[in-house]
Amino acid sequence: MTSVDPQYHRKLETRLSAFDGRATTILGEMEAELQQDRSYHSSLIDLAGSNDNNVSSRATWLMKSALEKGKSFSPEQVDQILGVLGKITIWDAQLHICQSVQYLSFGRQQAKLMVSWLRKLVDHKRPFLRAWSLDALIRIGLDFPDLVEANELIIAAGNDPAASVRARARKLSKGAGL
Repeated sequence: MTSVDPQYHRKLETRLSAFDGRATTILGEMEAELQQDRSYHSSLIDLAGSNDNNVSSRATWLMKSALEKGKSFSPEQVDQILGVLGKITIWDAQLHICQSVQYLSFGRQQAKLMVSWLRKLVDHKRPFLRAWSLDALIRIGLDFPDLVEANELIIAAGNDPAASVRARARKLSKGAGL
């Protein structure tokens, strides 16, 4: 794991647990204030696996936000994410991870681990989680076609009862040339 300052880690955890979950602008303000610390991203990754679902959800939201703004995670940080995946059990934190896949670079072994985790979410009861796990799988499949049977996933998602999943399947089908 990348070096994490324990005092900073506790401070970040306390701030995340105190957030009321309502206005994400507060998370953005927190991000602007705290992201300069060298432990910030590694602490977020570690906190993504927190037993406190609220901390997990907020940490993954901030991870996704950093990636969307152009932050790239090192191979060691990707390994760190893969190491906490099994602890991320709340659906919105899982969703944030799925939505972050498009910004991450995977080696072959890393991709295998992520694909294994994502496959468990394709049949989730929440449609957005199904849609975004499909998105993540297809994106990984573009780099590692032998790991993901993209056509079969697209066909199955095209028959999903949720419009959001069917729409994501259509978009992926066009974008991936499937």
